[in-house]
Amino acid sequence: MKRVVLMCLLASSAACVDPLAAEAQFCAARPELCGSDAGDDAGADAGCPRNDEFDGPTWNGCFTVFDATSSTPPARLENGVLVFDQRSGNQSWSNGNTGSLLSQEVTGNFVAEVSARLVPFEDGGRPGVFTAAVLLAVDPAFPQTNNRLVSVGTLGGSPDGGAPDYGVLSEVTPRGGVTDYRGVGTGSSQAMIRLCRVGTAVHAYYRLTDAGTWNPFPPLSGADAGVLPDRVLVGPGAYNVAGPTARVEHDWFRLSAAVTSQLDCSLTLP
Repeated sequence: MKRVVLMCLLASSAACVDPLAAEAQFCAARPELCGSDAGDDAGADAGCPRNDEFDGPTWNGCFTVFDATSSTPPARLENGVLVFDQRSGNQSWSNGNTGSLLSQEVTGNFVAEVSARLVPFEDGGRPGVFTAAVLLAVDPAFPQTNNRLVSVGTLGGSPDGGAPDYGVLSEVTPRGGVTDYRGVGTGSSQAMIRLCRVGTAVHAYYRLTDAGTWNPFPPLSGADAGVLPDRVLVGPGAYNVAGPTARVEHDWFRLSAAVTSQLDCSLTLP
């Protein structure tokens, strides 16, 4: 069953719906829908599975959907992957713009990872600059201006209109500040991407193969300054800037709170 929970853009909003309270109320009424959709999901927290391979008919009961640009859920499951279609509009996560996100709530330290890729549509369109599959951590009260992400996709396009430059990117948008980011050209539109929080610092990593080494990104201004609250929303999403033509695919999502130091950020998750 696909469920959309509206989140507050302002902490003081009288119409605010608490995602955690809504999830608890739903699971109390329909516990059979709050288990794993796929038999190999694991990492249960309070009876709700954290991990998801997106092999079932819907995502697991921990996830909620957020999309400030549309009343229609922006994500779907197709052939064992989570899909976001990106065709038009500014749906970035930088400097006050907001994209699409399928997220779970987590408090304190965490490590999250997902296999992600950007796939151009077959209609001949070319992905625009900064069009990407993202793994995101956001402040539930201020998701537009208080977030941390790592992504794989286009870093920019060549001046002659040729193929976009593919790579991975680490980005932070602190509340009251401006977006800071670092990109690494890889020539690939697919990667494993990871976020890991230890204390107030949120570290970003990537690797180009399932069995490769996790590569850390250089530090960003604000990324280790406690810009995110203790309780955050974490999950896969999509990012675009200028009307791209592409689809974003995610697979093999993992989320764990078993983190005590930065050394744990490079460990293999089950």
